[in-house]
Amino acid sequence: MKKADTNTSARIEARVFEAARPSSQRKSLGQYFTGTQLGLILAHLAIDSDTRCIIDPMAGSGDLLDTAHEAALHNGAK
Repeated sequence: MKKADTNTSARIEARVFEAARPSSQRKSLGQYFTGTQLGLILAHLAIDSDTRCIIDPMAGSGDLLDTAHEAALHNGAK
């Protein structure tokens, strides 16, 4: 299985941004970050080999998109 690249500079910057605000402040602003562990679970539940399009309307730092790409590759999507 090919693993999605989650260590780009943009991903690192996103992690720093997420960690810079206390969870209570993020919650009051309505900011909820998926994280890669939950993203993997959601992606593997939603994606199969026939999946051709993935939409994440709340893209944020891109955790769900990264893990969806990983799940798609794992499930044989091209």
